[in-house]
Amino acid sequence: MASLQSRGSQSDDAPCRHCLSRMTRGREMLICAHRPFSALQPYAETGPIFLCADACQAFSGTGVPTVFNGATQVLIKAYGPD
Repeated sequence: MASLQSRGSQSDDAPCRHCLSRMTRGREMLICAHRPFSALQPYAETGPIFLCADACQAFSGTGVPTVFNGATQVLIKAYGPD
């Protein structure tokens, strides 16, 4: 983790990586930069992770999380061990 910041959400569109729900405007959230790879490579991008600042329940549903309902742009990347 390169940095961690706390701030109020500036939109209704920041998805929490833990509970997989959208944070409403003004709600306190944590933002951290994360690169899930130990070595640099073409797909080793550093990107933001949004988390609820307050304790939240981890997502445990099945199927597509409702956080994606109505989304017009979604980028999902899957990586294997190699």
